[in-house]
Amino acid sequence: MAKINSSGDLDWFTFNGPTTATTGCYVVETPDNDYLLLGSISASINTLGGVQPQYNFAGGTSDFLLVKLKANGSVKWYDMIGSASGVDTGRSIANTSDGGFIFIGEINSAITGTSTISPIIPYSGSTDFIFFKLKGDGKY
Repeated sequence: MAKINSSGDLDWFTFNGPTTATTGCYVVETPDNDYLLLGSISASINTLGGVQPQYNFAGGTSDFLLVKLKANGSVKWYDMIGSASGVDTGRSIANTSDGGFIFIGEINSAITGTSTISPIIPYSGSTDFIFFKLKGDGKY
């Protein structure tokens, strides 16, 4: 990711990801002037910019990767959310009026629950869209 100012000059750039593949990156600027990235990741990241994940890699072929970068490009927090098997692919992310965010993706394996929250509509057994609503700190 790189930040270019209104004059077209490079303010900063950074790399985020493991030694294996990350795909599909979607970015939104948050109300607090930070940046939220959504992508997919095929392996665990134990630490990113000196920060440990809030939620660990679930397994399977890929999980959703969410990274919140501070306005200066450093990592504020990150999550890896997904099913224990299958492919989890991030598609879009947006801020919500309560200071949190929502993201949509595709899954082809069940996520039965995260912490104490279970899905409103259960997994169909095929490739489904999944919608996640998270708080502004990236937690459920």
